[in-house]
Amino acid sequence: MRRSKVLSSVLVVGIVLVGIIGARSLVAAKHAPAYMLHVSGKVLAIDAKAEILRLEAEKPLDALSGGRLVDFAINGKTVIAKEDRRVQPTELQFGEQVQIEYVVERGKNVARSITVDESTQIHTPKDVDTPQESEPLAPTPASPYGAPR
Repeated sequence: MRRSKVLSSVLVVGIVLVGIIGARSLVAAKHAPAYMLHVSGKVLAIDAKAEILRLEAEKPLDALSGGRLVDFAINGKTVIAKEDRRVQPTELQFGEQVQIEYVVERGKNVARSITVDESTQIHTPKDVDTPQESEPLAPTPASPYGAPR
């Protein structure tokens, strides 16, 4: 009789200890520091409303699937730098080469910073110098086969 009381007491203490240890490891996992990951690639799409950036990575992120198309969540904490200034997600353009620092949170790639590579920036017509006076086009030489009919 006495032996069964001792065994049940030991069992209760064991269950309590396992519960405490399990709860501590759960809390530690929840507050574990996220590892910063890096990727470079080309901007394929940006959805500012859904806060998603789609990237064609230079190298596959997942060695098993070999996939190079990757979506990144962007939010108010994401720092986007272009020409040494902070910009909005809508200022990113299709085809721009970017470097992204990100973490994986709850199975999602969350961008912490996005930096546009200045050497591959897309230039819009307002960025391109145009001559003040346009010169008339020179006539093209006549075809050796005669005028078109």
